[in-house]
Amino acid sequence: MEKNKSSGIPAKKVILKTYEGYVPYLQKIMKNIQNRLKENLKLSSQPTYKERIKSFNSYYKKLLRLKPTEAIESSSLVCLTDMMGIRIICTFLEDVSDVKDQIKELFDVKEIEIKGSSQSFKEFGYESVHVLIAVPEDCFPTEDFYDADGNKLILPKEAVCEIQIRTILQDAWAEVEHELIYKTEFTPFDMPLKRKLASMNASLSLADIIFQEIRDYQKNLQVEMNERHRSFYEKADELTSTHSDQSKASKNIERLNPYIRGTIDDMLLEAIHAHNNQQLAFANTIEACSYGVSYLDGTMSGMGRGAGNCTLEMLMGFLKNPKYRILPVLKFVQNDIEKLKASGVVWGYDIPYLCTGILNLHPRSAI
Repeated sequence: MEKNKSSGIPAKKVILKTYEGYVPYLQKIMKNIQNRLKENLKLSSQPTYKERIKSFNSYYKKLLRLKPTEAIESSSLVCLTDMMGIRIICTFLEDVSDVKDQIKELFDVKEIEIKGSSQSFKEFGYESVHVLIAVPEDCFPTEDFYDADGNKLILPKEAVCEIQIRTILQDAWAEVEHELIYKTEFTPFDMPLKRKLASMNASLSLADIIFQEIRDYQKNLQVEMNERHRSFYEKADELTSTHSDQSKASKNIERLNPYIRGTIDDMLLEAIHAHNNQQLAFANTIEACSYGVSYLDGTMSGMGRGAGNCTLEMLMGFLKNPKYRILPVLKFVQNDIEKLKASGVVWGYDIPYLCTGILNLHPRSAI
């Protein structure tokens, strides 16, 4: 490669011509790798992707610093590990680890570097996982690319693509730090400013940890809620099915975790809405009440689709709660519900609904 005779530095114009000739080729390869990532990475929250081909000025400066001799002697593209860069920005810390593990399954990984891992608990700074992968055969362009002189471009075997994995907050810090420190020729920060920067990074790191802890709590809570749902439906089956084992029906629905009190699922496990297919809606409701269920559903005269529901006036008469006045309900049933029935509106006990109850089937087959 042509060099500057007076300084022994590789000729910048020659390297620029070579590098710019490869840029469209590299962009195509990088896009194919990114598409493979998007199609195959599986996370609970969708990550954000960024990609870039290293600018020539950055490439040239790094080339002079790391590979000056090779740049002088080589007549083709001299590869740097970060010429092609894809960034995957995740929501939570756990996603970073998940992405790293999935990338190991998807690509031939050459190197993994965890930036910031060497910092002590007293230190705060740039954090990111950098993964170098070999370019897969199916990620090369199907069409040929040529340089300005008409020569077919071939990517050197040592070429790799760098994939950076970060959280949203780690990426925010990296972007700001890059502008304030990395891209400047000097960093005129006195000790107070350096301490402020460190404290900002510490705050972001702490926020990441707290977000992850909240996420972990939500997952544990969801597991417990799913168990509560299962327990509720199991109990509902026991209360409404004539085939249920009476010994099982004596079990109480126990709270799995005292910290879940007050959620909508807490109400779910303390409520019953009984159907009257086998004339057991009232009996099942008061049985559930004896187990501590505090939300009891009923309708006036048992009004409801099909066989109807638990009769509200019967339930009020059984509970004898002075807070509720049964007389207005009875008057409404006498003056309005009976007229509704007389007009032809039908609900309540019927043989088809009885059969669905006996067979433990959904009443839709009888409607």
